[in-house]
Amino acid sequence: MQVKSIELGAKELMDVYYYMRLGRAIEDRLNLLYKGGKLPGAIYLGTGQEAIEVGASYALEPDDVIATTHRDMIAQLPRGLTPREVFSQHYGRITSLTRGKGEDNYQGDLKRGMLASVSMLPNFYPVAAGCALAFKIRKEKRVAMAYCGEGATSVGDWHETLNIASVQNLPVVFIVIN
Repeated sequence: MQVKSIELGAKELMDVYYYMRLGRAIEDRLNLLYKGGKLPGAIYLGTGQEAIEVGASYALEPDDVIATTHRDMIAQLPRGLTPREVFSQHYGRITSLTRGKGEDNYQGDLKRGMLASVSMLPNFYPVAAGCALAFKIRKEKRVAMAYCGEGATSVGDWHETLNIASVQNLPVVFIVIN
C-alpha cells in the first residue's frame, strides 16, 4: 500500500482550524443546552479531540469513508456535516440525517462517505475493514477510516479486525483516541 504525504497551505490550515472551532462551538452549545435541561437524551462530547478528528478526516479524499463513534461528530464536519444537521439529530427532527429516528451523534450519510455511528464499540472497525476489503477487491483507490476510544481496544472484535486488516493489507486507517 502506498502512503501519500500531504502538505497543507495557508487555506487548508485555515479550513482545519475552522472545522476545529466549529466543532468546539457546536459541542459547547450542546453541553449548555443539555445542562440547562433543554436537550433531550444524553450527549457524548469529544472536547479536546478536535485536532485528531478534524485533521485525520480532512486528509481523506471525497470518495473515502469514515466510521465514527458517538464522540466523533467533529470528524464529520470536513465531510459536509452542518450544525443544523447536528442539532436536528439531537432534537429528533425529521430534518435530521436519520429522519428523527436516531439520537445523539448517530448520524451518517453515505453520499458524503459518513457511515452512521453505532454505540457498541468498536463495531465500526469490522465495518470499516469490510469497506476497505470491498475497495481492494474492486481495485478502487479509496480508504476507510474508523475511530474508537481506548476502551474499545479490550474487545475481541478490535484485535480480530486489526489482524485481518494487516493480513489482507487493507486500505484502512484505525484511529484510537485516548
